[in-house]
Amino acid sequence: MTIEKKVTVDLIEIVGDNIQVRTRSSMIESGAEISASFHRYVVMPGECREDEDPRVKAVCAGIHTPEVVAAYQAEQASIHVFPHLFEHPPNDVENPSLS
Repeated sequence: MTIEKKVTVDLIEIVGDNIQVRTRSSMIESGAEISASFHRYVVMPGECREDEDPRVKAVCAGIHTPEVVAAYQAEQASIHVFPHLFEHPPNDVENPSLS
C-alpha cells in the first residue's frame, strides 16, 4: 500500500492583467484518489517564475507583454503609502481617545 501525493495545475484564469492559478493536490493510495485539496495563487505582471508550470509560463508570455508589465510597474510606483498612519504613538504620549 503506497501513498503518493500528486500536485497539478488544474485551472488557469485571466482576470484583468493578473493570472490566477489553481493547483490540485491529490493523495493517491493503490491507484485511487483518497483525498484532494486546492490552492490558488496570483501571478502579477512581470512576476512569472522560472519554475512555473509550462502552461502558466505560456499564458504569462501572452498576457504579460512588456507594455502591460511597464504599466503595472508604473501603477504600483504611483501608490502612496502613509506609514505614519500605522505607527503607534510613543508610550509617553497620551492617547486622547483612551481618556
